[in-house]
Amino acid sequence: GLMLKTNINAITALKMAIQLEIDSYQLYSDASSSARNENSRGILRLLAEEGYSHKRRLEKLYTELSGRRILALNVKPKLKLREIMNENVSPIEVLEVAIENERENLKFYRTAAERTRSLDGKRMFRRLIQEEESHLELLEMEYKVRKKNYPGDGPQEEQLHEVSQAMN
Repeated sequence: GLMLKTNINAITALKMAIQLEIDSYQLYSDASSSARNENSRGILRLLAEEGYSHKRRLEKLYTELSGRRILALNVKPKLKLREIMNENVSPIEVLEVAIENERENLKFYRTAAERTRSLDGKRMFRRLIQEEESHLELLEMEYKVRKKNYPGDGPQEEQLHEVSQAMN
């Protein structure tokens, strides 16, 4: 994962966080346009929206803290594109990759919260942590339901709809 120095400033951590969310957004929206399975597409679209709104919020905060608009970022993307770029990807596989990805993000945010000196920075990362945690919980719930009821493949649209309601 991303190693953080003992003390980082909130700005640096924010930049990395923004890159994380950009990667997630990119990954999920690309995958959602290539997925054939309706359920897979739905979940991916939701995940993309989530990443996008996090990115927007982080950028706003970045501007507030730094007085600058954020331009280029230079953190290397680290997501496992292959697994869900497959057009025949099943909802269960999508969820597996998403859960792993969200756990990674969470780890990053926890470290950032710990190592950011500024109180505003800490507060912001704690808020992100809470959101990521509830997001992760929903993904894991959805995953369990699907594993149990459809070891082979995807459930009905209304179940997906419930999860999307909860996530938004």
